[in-house]
Amino acid sequence: MSLQIVLTGNLNSKTPLHPLRYENELALHQSVEADTNGLRRVLEELTLSTTDLEIQREALSDELMYLQKNHEEEMGVLQNASGGTINVEMNAAPGVDLTAMLNNMRAEYEDLAEQNRKDAEACFKEKSATLQQQISDDAGAATAARNELMELKRTLQTLEIELQSISAMVRKNGAGT
Repeated sequence: MSLQIVLTGNLNSKTPLHPLRYENELALHQSVEADTNGLRRVLEELTLSTTDLEIQREALSDELMYLQKNHEEEMGVLQNASGGTINVEMNAAPGVDLTAMLNNMRAEYEDLAEQNRKDAEACFKEKSATLQQQISDDAGAATAARNELMELKRTLQTLEIELQSISAMVRKNGAGT
């Protein structure tokens, strides 16, 4: 309430500083508006980056599901191919245990698929954390700019009050002599 009274008092005064005050307020307003527009652009870029990362994550998830389905189909074909009743007797040295070999290959393939999934998830989390940090930093910068603006307004008002009091003293001294 007292701030409004001071400002109203300042507006009602017949000081020659009124155009200067207007220019200062206009410059301050334009500066804040430019900062706001800049932060909006940053927010749009962050939104686009987040959307891009989400699309990449979905594509990797789809690829993982496709690879798992393909693997299951291949294993089914391999199991059906070996499921027939063929009886062959040979006198040969013991061969390599193909079932164990296939099981080892399958385990390696599953480990590789799991590692790829973990890598994709870690990459997504890392980029998300970076974006969150950048959003947090930008919000902090906006708060700091807002606080600085408020401080500058207070300083401006204080200086205007001091100027008015000095001007009144000068008028009083000029009127007294």
